[in-house]
Amino acid sequence: MQKDYTSSSDSILDLDLSAMSKENLAESLIHPELPNYGPFSLPAEVHEHVAIANAADERKRKYIGVGLALFLGCILGNCLTPYVLWQQSCTAVGGCNPLNFLFSQCMGIYVTSTVCFLIYASFFRYHKRSMPRSAMRPAYVSGLLWAMGLAGQLLSAGNLGFDMVYPLTSIGPAMVSMLWSAIYFKEIEGKRNMTIMAIGTAMIVAGTALRAIAA
Repeated sequence: MQKDYTSSSDSILDLDLSAMSKENLAESLIHPELPNYGPFSLPAEVHEHVAIANAADERKRKYIGVGLALFLGCILGNCLTPYVLWQQSCTAVGGCNPLNFLFSQCMGIYVTSTVCFLIYASFFRYHKRSMPRSAMRPAYVSGLLWAMGLAGQLLSAGNLGFDMVYPLTSIGPAMVSMLWSAIYFKEIEGKRNMTIMAIGTAMIVAGTALRAIAA
């Protein structure tokens, strides 16, 4: 029997969150009760985590989320490994300008992101949902901003040394993003969560400072 995800109001503020708790593991990734939102996305009005009533499925979803986060962290942590290998093998006469590596790095990321975006769009198509056009413009703008940041990162790494620069340029953006999330988007709320964030931030600052001094 097909589940009824309809609401008495079109407003997402009136969404019956109990419908989300009745999802199975597969449905919790797609959210069939939210036809105007893409898979793996939730409205900003849903501030709290909605656990699946089935405890086994909720545990699996948690493990999947933690596993994906760790995998992504490993990938991002090695994003400049090609630069280090290139710097070690480049010729010293006029060939080791850090900006020489910028185009290939940006082009590789652009091609990979485009392929991932097409796969995601195909997923929308398969589930008969329209791709939100508003997601494309911010992606290009953020890509341009990221490319400018990468140029600065490569320049500083070439002049100050990779060991000193990488901790600063990796942890710094993460801290800024976390502050935006907590202060502007209000994604981190509650005294306990804010305390954990403050302690984590202090530990990151201390660790990064010690790492830079040691380098």
